[in-house]
Amino acid sequence: MAKTKKWTNTTGRETGIAGAAIVAGANFLGSEINNAINKSQLANIEVNFTCAVAPTVNKVIEIYLIYAISHTASAVYEDGSVAIDPTTTPIGFVAARAVTSAQRVTIKNIPLMPFRFKILLKSELDQNASGVSVHCYTHGEEL
Repeated sequence: MAKTKKWTNTTGRETGIAGAAIVAGANFLGSEINNAINKSQLANIEVNFTCAVAPTVNKVIEIYLIYAISHTASAVYEDGSVAIDPTTTPIGFVAARAVTSAQRVTIKNIPLMPFRFKILLKSELDQNASGVSVHCYTHGEEL
Protein backbone atom coordinates (compact mmCIF):
# COMPACT_ATOMS: atom_id res chain seq x y z
CA MET A 1 0.00 0.00 0.00
CA ALA A 2 1.36 3.40 -0.98
CA LYS A 3 1.97 5.96 1.71
CA THR A 4 0.74 9.52 1.29
CA LYS A 5 2.87 12.40 2.45
CA LYS A 6 0.93 15.45 3.65
CA TRP A 7 1.44 18.62 5.69
CA THR A 8 0.75 18.58 9.40
CA ASN A 9 -1.45 21.28 10.91
CA THR A 10 0.32 24.51 11.77
CA THR A 11 1.00 25.36 15.40
CA GLY A 12 1.33 28.95 16.62
CA ARG A 13 4.52 29.59 18.61
CA GLU A 14 4.97 32.48 21.06
CA THR A 15 7.65 34.81 19.70
CA GLY A 16 7.70 37.42 22.48
CA ILE A 17 7.39 40.21 19.91
CA ALA A 18 3.98 41.86 20.24
CA GLY A 19 3.29 45.57 19.98
CA ALA A 20 7.01 46.36 20.17
CA ALA A 21 8.64 49.66 19.23
CA ILE A 22 11.84 49.32 17.21
CA VAL A 23 14.09 52.31 16.69
CA ALA A 24 15.45 52.78 13.17
CA GLY A 25 18.74 50.88 12.93
CA ALA A 26 18.17 48.85 16.13
CA ASN A 27 17.75 45.12 16.85
CA PHE A 28 14.89 43.43 18.71
CA LEU A 29 15.20 39.88 20.09
CA GLY A 30 12.20 37.65 20.74
CA SER A 31 11.74 34.88 23.28
CA GLU A 32 12.85 31.27 23.01
CA ILE A 33 10.99 28.76 20.83
CA ASN A 34 12.01 25.24 21.79
CA ASN A 35 12.16 23.29 18.57
CA ALA A 36 14.33 20.65 20.27
CA ILE A 37 11.02 19.47 21.73
CA ASN A 38 8.63 20.54 18.94
CA LYS A 39 10.82 19.18 16.10
CA SER A 40 8.86 21.14 13.50
CA GLN A 41 10.47 21.17 10.07
CA LEU A 42 9.22 24.47 8.67
CA ALA A 43 8.03 27.87 9.87
CA ASN A 44 5.97 30.69 8.43
CA ILE A 45 6.82 34.04 10.01
CA GLU A 46 4.49 37.01 9.73
CA VAL A 47 5.72 40.53 10.57
CA ASN A 48 3.27 43.40 11.15
CA PHE A 49 4.43 46.99 11.72
CA THR A 50 3.51 50.64 11.31
CA CYS A 51 5.71 53.72 10.92
CA ALA A 52 4.41 57.14 12.02
CA VAL A 53 6.55 58.70 9.27
CA ALA A 54 6.65 56.92 5.92
CA PRO A 55 9.95 55.02 5.53
CA THR A 56 11.93 55.11 2.31
CA VAL A 57 10.50 52.52 -0.05
CA ASN A 58 12.31 49.15 -0.01
CA LYS A 59 14.24 49.81 3.22
CA VAL A 60 14.09 46.52 5.11
CA ILE A 61 13.69 44.75 8.41
CA GLU A 62 16.04 41.76 8.35
CA ILE A 63 14.81 38.57 10.04
CA TYR A 64 17.20 36.09 11.66
CA LEU A 65 16.83 32.82 13.55
CA ILE A 66 19.37 32.76 16.39
CA TYR A 67 20.02 29.14 17.47
CA ALA A 68 21.29 27.45 20.62
CA ILE A 69 22.62 24.20 19.18
CA SER A 70 23.68 22.71 22.50
CA HIS A 71 21.13 20.63 24.39
CA THR A 72 22.34 21.73 27.81
CA ALA A 73 19.98 23.16 30.42
CA SER A 74 21.38 26.67 30.00
CA ALA A 75 21.13 27.55 26.32
CA VAL A 76 24.15 29.16 24.72
CA TYR A 77 22.98 31.12 21.68
CA GLU A 78 25.01 32.12 18.65
CA ASP A 79 25.77 35.84 18.23
CA GLY A 80 22.78 38.11 17.82
CA SER A 81 20.99 40.22 20.41
CA VAL A 82 19.73 43.73 21.09
CA ALA A 83 23.34 44.93 21.42
CA ILE A 84 25.13 42.55 19.02
CA ASP A 85 24.39 42.28 15.30
CA PRO A 86 23.91 38.68 14.14
CA THR A 87 26.73 37.00 12.24
CA THR A 88 24.51 34.51 10.39
CA THR A 89 22.63 34.99 7.13
CA PRO A 90 19.12 36.45 7.44
CA ILE A 91 16.31 34.03 6.68
CA GLY A 92 14.30 36.81 5.06
CA PHE A 93 13.60 40.48 4.60
CA VAL A 94 10.52 42.63 5.04
CA ALA A 95 10.68 45.44 2.48
CA ALA A 96 8.77 48.54 3.59
CA ARG A 97 6.37 50.53 1.50
CA ALA A 98 6.51 54.34 1.80
CA VAL A 99 3.26 54.52 3.80
CA THR A 100 2.11 55.25 7.35
CA SER A 101 -0.56 52.53 7.30
CA ALA A 102 -0.05 49.06 8.72
CA GLN A 103 2.20 46.71 6.76
CA ARG A 104 2.05 42.90 6.90
CA VAL A 105 4.52 40.51 5.28
CA THR A 106 4.84 36.72 5.59
CA ILE A 107 7.95 34.68 4.90
CA LYS A 108 6.92 31.13 4.12
CA ASN A 109 8.38 27.64 4.54
CA ILE A 110 11.56 28.52 6.40
CA PRO A 111 13.57 25.35 7.17
CA LEU A 112 14.07 24.81 10.92
CA MET A 113 16.78 22.98 12.82
CA PRO A 114 15.84 20.77 15.83
CA PHE A 115 17.24 23.25 18.39
CA ARG A 116 15.99 26.12 20.53
CA PHE A 117 15.88 29.42 18.65
CA LYS A 118 14.84 33.05 18.92
CA ILE A 119 13.65 35.40 16.21
CA LEU A 120 15.74 38.55 15.86
CA LEU A 121 14.63 41.62 13.91
CA LYS A 122 17.30 43.98 12.64
CA SER A 123 15.77 47.25 11.47
CA GLU A 124 17.41 48.85 8.46
CA LEU A 125 14.45 51.21 8.17
CA ASP A 126 15.11 54.94 8.20
CA GLN A 127 12.07 55.52 10.46
CA ASN A 128 11.04 54.08 13.82
CA ALA A 129 8.50 51.25 13.67
CA SER A 130 5.76 50.84 16.27
CA GLY A 131 3.24 48.14 16.98
CA VAL A 132 5.68 45.54 15.65
CA SER A 133 4.31 42.03 16.07
CA VAL A 134 5.78 38.76 14.86
CA HIS A 135 3.76 35.57 14.55
CA CYS A 136 5.41 32.19 13.99
CA TYR A 137 3.50 29.14 12.77
CA THR A 138 5.39 25.84 12.52
CA HIS A 139 4.55 22.62 10.71
CA GLY A 140 6.07 19.58 9.07
CA GLU A 141 5.16 16.50 7.08
CA GLU A 142 3.59 13.20 8.03
CA LEU A 143 3.03 9.91 6.24
